[in-house]
Amino acid sequence: MKRSLLFFLGALLLIATFWSCNLFTKNAITVLAYVDYYYTGRRAPDWEITTVPSVWISGRVSGTTLPAFDYLQVGDKVIEGSDIFDLEQGYVRFDSESRIWEDSIAAPAFDPLTVTVATDLGSVTGSITIPDTLTGLTISVSDTVPLGTPVTVSWTGGNADYYQVWYWHLWEEDTWYWLGYTRDTVVAGNSVTFDSTYFTKNAELSDFEVYPINGPMPVPGAVHNMTGDGGGYLYSENQEITSDVLIVFGEGINIPVFGKRPVKEDCTVALRRKRLKEKLGI
Repeated sequence: MKRSLLFFLGALLLIATFWSCNLFTKNAITVLAYVDYYYTGRRAPDWEITTVPSVWISGRVSGTTLPAFDYLQVGDKVIEGSDIFDLEQGYVRFDSESRIWEDSIAAPAFDPLTVTVATDLGSVTGSITIPDTLTGLTISVSDTVPLGTPVTVSWTGGNADYYQVWYWHLWEEDTWYWLGYTRDTVVAGNSVTFDSTYFTKNAELSDFEVYPINGPMPVPGAVHNMTGDGGGYLYSENQEITSDVLIVFGEGINIPVFGKRPVKEDCTVALRRKRLKEKLGI
C-alpha cells in the first residue's frame, strides 16, 4: 500500500514537472502572407512607369514565443538571409524584397503557387491561385448629383474570391471644416452599392480602385488556408483597376485659398495589409 502511494505521488510530481516545462504545450506559429502578382515601376532605358507580371511576397509571423525566422519558400525557390526579415514588437515581418520571378510569366502563371514560411518553432504551408486581371470598371454616376444619391461600383473580368474596393471621400463636416478619408470595403461579387445614407453632406468622391484577391474572406473567424505547426492566411493579389471619375455631392467642396485641404492618403501596400489584418482581427 505504501509503495503504491509513493508511486502515485511520484507520477503526479512527474506530470506537474512536465506541465510546468510546457512539454505538453506545442509551440505554434501564425502567419499572414501576401503575394503580389505584378510589378509597377520605372524601367530602363526610358524609365517610364510600366507594369509587368512578377511575384513579390511579404507578411508577418508570430508564435507562442517570438519565433526566429528561418526561410521563405515560394514555389521551387528558397529565400533566406537576415535581409528579408525584421523583428517587430510581437512578430517578425518578412519581405522577399525583390521580384522572385521576372517578366517571363505566362498566364496562367501558377496553378497553384505553394508558399512555406519556416521558423525555429516550425513551419506552415499553403497553396493559392492568382486571380484574373479585371477588364472593366463602371461607376453608376458622375459629375454633380443631389445629396443622398446612391453610388454603385461594378467591374468585369474577375474570378477572385473577393474584391477590395477603395475610394477617396472628402466632405464638409461643418462650416470651414473639411474631412477626408481613404475608405475601403470587401465584397465577394462583382459590384457594391453605397446607399443614400453614405453621402448626406456636401462632398467629393474620387480615386476608385478595385483589387482582385484570392484567399479567405477577411472577417473574424476566417478559416486558415496555411497549415502545419500552427496556421496562417495566404492571399494573392492581381493588379488593380482604377477610375478617375469625380462625383460631386450637393454643392461640392469649396475650400478658400486660406483653408487647408485634407491630404489624400494613398492606397499603399502597407495600408492594404493593415486593413486586412484589422478585418481578420489578428
